[in-house]
Amino acid sequence: MDLFSRLKKSRETKGMTLLEISKVLRISENYLDAIEKKDYSRLPEKVYSIGFIRNYANYLDVDPNGLIKQFIEEIGDADAAFGNAETLPPIHKIREMLEIAKRWLGCKHPVVEIMIGLFILLLISLLICF
Repeated sequence: MDLFSRLKKSRETKGMTLLEISKVLRISENYLDAIEKKDYSRLPEKVYSIGFIRNYANYLDVDPNGLIKQFIEEIGDADAAFGNAETLPPIHKIREMLEIAKRWLGCKHPVVEIMIGLFILLLISLLICF
């Protein structure tokens, strides 16, 4: 069995969802899904990805060392395989920022979510223009 599929099997055995783990570890559900599927193009830079893999594995009581070793061997020095600020589509950045803002505020009201989203769009627009 592939080492990364052990993460999914362990999570499912414990009856946990990616969303539940995402909230506890404060790692995007999208990143956890990408780790389980070995979809490295959806992960951030290598150093962050290694940290996410380590935290996720430790949370599920899976030894992270083999996972990290396999991850590094598979990606090599090809950091181009990773999404970064220049290659991620803007909607992805906005969703990530919105997730973070919602967690900080702990608010689930749709109007507040829309206002936060508009504010983030404004900030991104200002950063692009200047």
